[in-house]
Amino acid sequence: MLVSGWGLGGKCGVGGEVKMTIMTDQEKIKKFDVIETLRTRIGGCFGDQDKIFATHVLDENRAKELRKLAKENSISLNEVQDIIAGYLYRSGFNAKHVMEQIKKASDFFAKN
Repeated sequence: MLVSGWGLGGKCGVGGEVKMTIMTDQEKIKKFDVIETLRTRIGGCFGDQDKIFATHVLDENRAKELRKLAKENSISLNEVQDIIAGYLYRSGFNAKHVMEQIKKASDFFAKN
């Protein structure tokens, strides 16, 4: 059975089995709010001029806060990567720099 639509999420179970979950309206709103918060605050995780991820202590501390927020609210690594890519492209950086920083940030956000 193929199920698609906003608010449905697949979670892989044992043996590759996909379990579908349906989000309530309240859960959708909360997730949207968290993603907006991440979009608003992600710039604080990068250097002001060079846009390199978490090289300064304050940038790293802000990144840790956002990682915790993302994990607590089941924001996927792909969603975080999209937010970072959008931020860096809007900042005018080339694809090479964007990909390097997405890799660095992905390694960071994938940590527990």
